[in-house]
Amino acid sequence: MKVSFNWLKDFVEIKKSPEELAHLLTMAGLEVKGIEKKLGDAVFEIEITSNRPDWLSIIGVAREVGAITNKKFQPKADPPQAEKIKNNSILQIDVQDKKACSLYTACLIKDVQVGPSPKWLRERLEVLGLRSINNVVDITNYVMLETGQPLHAFDYDKLVLPIIVRRAKDSEEILLIDGSARKLTSEALVIADNKKAIAVAGVIGGKDSEVTGQTKNILLESAYFDPVTIRNIVKKIAISTDSSYRFERSVDIQGVEHASFRAVNLICEAAVAKPIAFVRSKKIATPKRTIIFDVGAANKILGISLSPVKVKSILKNLGLSIIQRNKQLVLAVPSFRPDLKISEDVTEEIARIFGYNNIPLTYPAISKQLFEKSKYDFINQIRDMLVGFGLSEAKTYSLISRQFLQKSNEEQLLDKSNELQNPLSLEFEVLRPTLFASLISCLGRNINRKNHNLRLFEISNIFLEKEALSLGIIVCGEEVICTDKQKNNIKNDFYYLKGIVENLLGKLKVYEVNFLESGDIIARGKKIGIFKHVSRQLCSNFDIKNKDEVFFSEIYLEELAKIVNCSIKYNPFSLFPAISRDISVNIKEEIKFQQIEELIINNAGNELSEIKLIDVYRGKNIPEDHKNFTFSLTWQAKNRTLEEKEIEALQKNICEKLVQGLSAQIR
Repeated sequence: MKVSFNWLKDFVEIKKSPEELAHLLTMAGLEVKGIEKKLGDAVFEIEITSNRPDWLSIIGVAREVGAITNKKFQPKADPPQAEKIKNNSILQIDVQDKKACSLYTACLIKDVQVGPSPKWLRERLEVLGLRSINNVVDITNYVMLETGQPLHAFDYDKLVLPIIVRRAKDSEEILLIDGSARKLTSEALVIADNKKAIAVAGVIGGKDSEVTGQTKNILLESAYFDPVTIRNIVKKIAISTDSSYRFERSVDIQGVEHASFRAVNLICEAAVAKPIAFVRSKKIATPKRTIIFDVGAANKILGISLSPVKVKSILKNLGLSIIQRNKQLVLAVPSFRPDLKISEDVTEEIARIFGYNNIPLTYPAISKQLFEKSKYDFINQIRDMLVGFGLSEAKTYSLISRQFLQKSNEEQLLDKSNELQNPLSLEFEVLRPTLFASLISCLGRNINRKNHNLRLFEISNIFLEKEALSLGIIVCGEEVICTDKQKNNIKNDFYYLKGIVENLLGKLKVYEVNFLESGDIIARGKKIGIFKHVSRQLCSNFDIKNKDEVFFSEIYLEELAKIVNCSIKYNPFSLFPAISRDISVNIKEEIKFQQIEELIINNAGNELSEIKLIDVYRGKNIPEDHKNFTFSLTWQAKNRTLEEKEIEALQKNICEKLVQGLSAQIR
């Protein structure tokens, strides 16, 4: 968009050079792509973002200049001519589509002397690249550039009243002012008289009613058209104009009448005319928009300390008014700022005007707490652990079919908030309340493709009462582990699943985990998840046949995060050498590993740094109801070098206790 430097000075005092002002505008978000010197003026080529329709006018840019330079913005008041014609309603208008046209105004101006525009008007338009046509058309263009509100002038004597705003009839034809003819569809919005369409609403006027040198009386239109409606029309007829460009991005409905009166006043001066009548459609009440704004919170976000006085000054310069002044400000949002919706939008405005370059660089606070970093760090930590345990990660959709919930016996968990009103297909009807249906479906697909031994997990959101992060684990089949001496089959059963969960929680420093008969997993007095044995009947619902041992667990990660011990303590490593010894024992089958481990730890002294099970053996030279465990024990002191006789004494004591307490045979 082209903006005149001299024209801006009609509304705000500017002491900066064009180059200095261009830099300030660019730093505030109005990128000035170039400056052209023309007819004693400097013309800015500005890149306007789609969310700022108020910048598509000289007034809008001038207001921004005032805010950036802290100079008073001085808009022009409604001209005196407006008061004389406001209450005169000789004209008749009929808005049939009030959704597409919220406000329509028309002003009858008689005895118009159409001719060349005055020099000042021609120069202002030519500087911005517009060709002068005649004084009436030039004024409508001038007011559009100044206020951002498009206007259109009809030759009143060529119209058959009333003026009607309606949808076009199918295949309705109109000859446009550019000489082209268009066939319209019922999607198009038109301005019509009692006989035919006289303009495509918000886009372009018709040839039959255009203002010419013979025009004596004009009807001046100023209106608010729905942006989506205008955008659809532009696509259909493949014509884009300066007017449609502004209507597509939304004009200020509160400025519709002001723009009309401004144009009436200029036409009366330049064309020696008289306003006779003014009429408008029933104005649709637009709700007043307010934003609750906290100055302290904004300063915290930006990392600065702006005083309330400075903040209020910035907001006032941007056109916002303060309704209440307490700990928080209640701001009235002007109609020309549709982009301001929440307090963060206002915070961004303060940053723009204060200057991004004036916000100091600061380092982020470094915290020792795990979850103050990012939940993604937590997720990645858990993912790495599970992959290390030998599980494979699954990725499934958050949207599932209602049929899936029925098959998994979880339909009772479905809440109305989980249902999509317009699902893309029956496969994506609801937001899943758990990960079970997704994972068992994934398990079924793998089994039907001959992958029978599976350990799967998924970390994703579920939607049970509210959206929450969850971990699902499902296992079945068995794993074959080969060593140099033998081959072992490890079943992916309940104990394997329980071991995964306990190891995962243990690495997160969460101990004393209980698996209740009800299927709940309790840690530190809180329910953090569930587990279950999936029945053969439930498996068959997902086309999983002849599978009796499918186990599933779900951990609610947000509940887990509340109890994870984040205070990690670091122990310095010892500078003194370590001593390792092996102990090999034959022991009865019914004795568990944990019993042996506990006995060794209790009798190995304070310097025991590591205990490791390195071999389990059953077979030749071992009694039939026995097994052989071989342990590697490592001792290391932090403040001295251990002696051989100390280690021998400790090893002897451990062996004696194993024989006495567990009837072990030392090998």
